[in-house]
Amino acid sequence: MPLDTRSQLIEVATDAFARDGIAATSLRAIAKEAGVSPALVVHHFGSREKLIEGCIIKALGLWVSENQEFVDVSLSTSLTKWQGSVEKHGVKLQFFRQVLLAGGAPANALFSRMVKETEMILEAQAAKGQSRKIENRKDIALLIAMHELAPLLLQNQLNDYLGGSYLEGETKNRLSTAREDLLAKGILRKADLDSAKKKKKKSQRK
Repeated sequence: MPLDTRSQLIEVATDAFARDGIAATSLRAIAKEAGVSPALVVHHFGSREKLIEGCIIKALGLWVSENQEFVDVSLSTSLTKWQGSVEKHGVKLQFFRQVLLAGGAPANALFSRMVKETEMILEAQAAKGQSRKIENRKDIALLIAMHELAPLLLQNQLNDYLGGSYLEGETKNRLSTAREDLLAKGILRKADLDSAKKKKKKSQRK
């Protein structure tokens, strides 16, 4: 089924932003690549900022629809699928990277929406009894989103350190296993956590 004009422009723009960066990609360049006039792009989106916002919403929306099936698996598995399917989401990941690197309102919008989507996954997981009920869900969602988005910003450093792409092959599998282990088991022993909580409460009473 052919894409409508708006969806086609979003697809072309997402590819262009991912490839060339946010600052270097103009409405005119996107229009040329899409084979339409700049006026048509303005007609559909009004401004470059609104086009970027449309690209963010579309890209995240595709993941949200896929996340419906993620609810039926563990959170760690869903996050592994979310970031690990490079062949399917490679362009979107690079687009998100460029948005974050550019900063400003689009980066803030992307981060906020990502935290919200993560919170929705946590809520759905708990409702299905597939994860424990988390009282401070917003804060946990924030930390998870930070953890998942950080590699996009540190992509070059990670790949250099690991000697290959952190999203491909054996390296991806190794990191996915470590991520699952961290989410499922944690690091600190329960006794250590209880002791830390007691010390925190004691210091707060002073």
